[in-house]
Amino acid sequence: MWVPDTMVTGELKKLPQPAILKPRPLWTGKQLWSMLIPNVNLARTKDRNNLACHKDSNILIERGELLSGVLTKGVIGPTGQGLGHIIMKEYGHQQCANFLSSVQTFVNNWLVE
Repeated sequence: MWVPDTMVTGELKKLPQPAILKPRPLWTGKQLWSMLIPNVNLARTKDRNNLACHKDSNILIERGELLSGVLTKGVIGPTGQGLGHIIMKEYGHQQCANFLSSVQTFVNNWLVE
């Protein structure tokens, strides 16, 4: 998978250790998405009774690492307290634009593969 060189805040994140080593090194989607997310925190729970939801609908991002959940349009997009909104508040409009551009490039290259 292709990940842009510069991240939102200008700091380059290192590629993490692959989750699967054999037959060839493979990374999870959460590891790759964590490469794009700047150092922000986000927690959303849909099922408060079951934090380890089998549908992976509870979202937890700590210090820019996606720990659980699925990133949907509602999480990344223009919703209040979404990822785009938090990046805009903490880093400003240019870094938010860089993040969204990196997400678009990432998704486009995934679709081409």
